[in-house]
Amino acid sequence: MGGESNETTAVPKLPELFHLTGTVVTADAMHCQRQLAQQVAEQSGDYVLALKANQGTLNDDVRLLLDDPSTPQVESSQTSKGHGRVETCTARVSDKVDCPQETHQWPGLEAVGKVAAWRYQYGQISTENHYHCCARPFRRTVQ
Repeated sequence: MGGESNETTAVPKLPELFHLTGTVVTADAMHCQRQLAQQVAEQSGDYVLALKANQGTLNDDVRLLLDDPSTPQVESSQTSKGHGRVETCTARVSDKVDCPQETHQWPGLEAVGKVAAWRYQYGQISTENHYHCCARPFRRTVQ
C-alpha cells in the first residue's frame, strides 16, 4: 500500500484487494465509516462495525432502539468463570432498523446489535456496553 501509510488510510483500501461475497467484515469504531460499509455492500459482503461517538447520531439512535424493551430482539448470553472472576456477556440483535435507516441511510444496514458485558473480579463489578451496525439480516430469527 505504499511507504507512508497508517491504519486510517489503509483500511478503506483493503476491500478492493479481496473477494468479499459471503464474508463478514468486522471493524472497530475507528473504521465505522460510510465508505467502508458501501465498499463491503457493493462487493456482496456483510459487515459488523462497532459504533461509538465517531458516528454521533447513528450511535445515539442505535442505543435508544436497543435499550427500548419494546424493540424486538434476539438475545443470547454466556457466562464464564475462572481466575477469580465471573463474566457474563449478553448479545442482542434487532433487524427493526427502519428509524435509524430512514434517518441515516447507512449503506447496507440490516440490523443493529448490543453486547453488554458484566464482570465481577476482586470484589468489584464493572459493566460495559458495545453497540454495532450490521449488514447481515436476522429476519429469520427475530420475532
